[in-house]
Amino acid sequence: MKFLVIICVIGMVFGGPGLEKAFESSNDMDVLSGFFSEFGISNIGTQCFEQKGKIVESLSSAFKKIVSDSNQLINKGIKQVLNSLNGVPQHLAICDENNAVISHRISKALKTIGKPKSLTIIPGQSILINNIEIFYYLTSAMNALDTKDYFATGQNLAILVNNFMPKNLKGLNFNQVMDIIGGFFVGMATDVNATDVAPCVTNTGIFGGWIEQSIIDFSKHTFDGTKDGFMDLSNAFGALPGFVNKCVPAAVETALVIEKVAVAWAHPLSLLYHVGLNIVFNGQVIFADISKAMGDYQTGNWFDFGFEIGQASFKIIYVPHKNPYQAIDEDIAMIMEGAMAEFGENGMGCTEIPDISSQLVDMVENWQLKTFIDAKNSLTNMAEALNVIIPTVQNCISDKTLNILNLGFNILSDPYSFVYIKEGKITIINGRQIGSNMKIAMINYNMQDWKGFGHYLAKTLKDLA
Repeated sequence: MKFLVIICVIGMVFGGPGLEKAFESSNDMDVLSGFFSEFGISNIGTQCFEQKGKIVESLSSAFKKIVSDSNQLINKGIKQVLNSLNGVPQHLAICDENNAVISHRISKALKTIGKPKSLTIIPGQSILINNIEIFYYLTSAMNALDTKDYFATGQNLAILVNNFMPKNLKGLNFNQVMDIIGGFFVGMATDVNATDVAPCVTNTGIFGGWIEQSIIDFSKHTFDGTKDGFMDLSNAFGALPGFVNKCVPAAVETALVIEKVAVAWAHPLSLLYHVGLNIVFNGQVIFADISKAMGDYQTGNWFDFGFEIGQASFKIIYVPHKNPYQAIDEDIAMIMEGAMAEFGENGMGCTEIPDISSQLVDMVENWQLKTFIDAKNSLTNMAEALNVIIPTVQNCISDKTLNILNLGFNILSDPYSFVYIKEGKITIINGRQIGSNMKIAMINYNMQDWKGFGHYLAKTLKDLA
């Protein structure tokens, strides 16, 4: 089996023109064979595998740095080990789509090692990355290289990498995948059923792997994790249009819509993420759908998981962009709190909440139209809001803050100059640039981050003072 793997890797390396220039030594291929074997990969397609440098030579140089007494050299050695594996996951996926998910996970693990949250080095004793000890695996790889056991060298490196990959993944079987697809069809309000496409669904292992990966990424509760989670969904559902076309030729429109969904997940026009509070994808609020889907996955409700993903997809493809949310009193109280904190007021001594919800809606809606006239109208709406705020708070704020509010009202109501370029990237009123703060304020409004919205409106007013 080892021999077969090596032959396959040779095929990948030497496929196409310039074959003889790739690997000059079978030792490099032995390292890769050992590395792949730890991930259960024994049959790798030919063609499309390239390696810029010699693996064994690069590892040998890296290991010399790792055994030094210098933390800086050891760190460089770790990065050189990673560089020796640079491109391996990507080419693995290109050669055989069945390895796409594991390739993705290897790639993410290598990135985690390369950019750790924490790194502690005790030369000759310990290397802790994100509180995971890797010194033993590096030492084992070094010893294997010294004895010219290149296969074992690759194995030990793979074991090291595996420590930074998701654990306890159970995978999804055919029935579970079909339940997800069935729920997705219903959530998308299509006329196609899971049973219609079942004979054509041939990649349940890949589909389930990407679904698992999406849960892993969404569970990070970060912007990057959320973005990656949507990309995982795109990878999962990307093959579905082909299955629909093959098994249900009459459902051409359904296939096209699902294809649009897969493209949208992979290439969002806009993605706003507020941890634990909101996800706005291409202007549509889908936080509840994604949260419910994650809960359904954890409890094994596969159909409901697919349904929630389908619902989110439906919103992105079909539902028109909604008018801005109208803030209620509790929201406005938080807006005022964020603004007053930026003005340096020690606690908001004001108890009356200004009735400015309609002015805020008009302000946000006009700003989002991204034209000169609408942007100017938006600033007029902001002045109208200030006209309500000022008499409400004038007796409970400092003179300094009151002066800023009054000056802002006067400038916004009747500016002597106004420049609006590149859809608001450059917005200058009376010679003061306010575009950046206004843009962030609008994002916070749509995310319903009310304190953040108030904070950036206050910064805008301070810019005008």
